[in-house]
Amino acid sequence: MLRLLARIVGSWSDVQVERRFGSNLGQRAIFSLDPALRGRLNALFIVITFIGGAFGSAIGAWAFARGDWALTTWIGLGMPTLALLVFLTETRAPAVARRVLP
Repeated sequence: MLRLLARIVGSWSDVQVERRFGSNLGQRAIFSLDPALRGRLNALFIVITFIGGAFGSAIGAWAFARGDWALTTWIGLGMPTLALLVFLTETRAPAVARRVLP
């Protein structure tokens, strides 16, 4: 029982660190843009983050109800892998277009 509790606490802390890190990076990018766009983009960022969290919770609960930890783990590994594959297939803009202007 103690090992299970340690795993739960460890997983929770990992999720919290990732959430903070991702939120800080996303908002850093938003607040480096034009001040006229910040409010709307920040609201969109928060809404998408909320929808993603709700989607993840729903999928996780469904996976655990249908296939216990095995299915939950496979889905948990598959979703970030899919996101990485999508990221790797994107084309990059030329270096001049990526440069952030002051």
